[in-house]
Amino acid sequence: MNIQHLTRKKPRDFVWCDEFQASGPDWPKCYPGNKVWMNVHEYRAALSGDASYLRILISGDPDCNLVWETSPDSSHELQWMMKKLPQPLEFSKLKKLGFSYFSDDQY
Repeated sequence: MNIQHLTRKKPRDFVWCDEFQASGPDWPKCYPGNKVWMNVHEYRAALSGDASYLRILISGDPDCNLVWETSPDSSHELQWMMKKLPQPLEFSKLKKLGFSYFSDDQY
């Protein structure tokens, strides 16, 4: 078997941002130094049963997470949302922008 034929070089995952950022004072829980973790992730489904997405995850700790998601065809929405993100990242303002709570088991 030629392993070269099994390797695909077409990326399906791309991480636009994966870093700690300053949190606002209203986060129920946050990491040391008043930080939250932000991950902006794009996935283009190529496997049967998968769904493509653009997702912003913001986590204060494993029990305090917010998510916002759109389709990859709506990358202009992601750009709009990134411009609207408050600095520092405030929990209440993110909720008003359409972020919703999720548990660690969901993602």
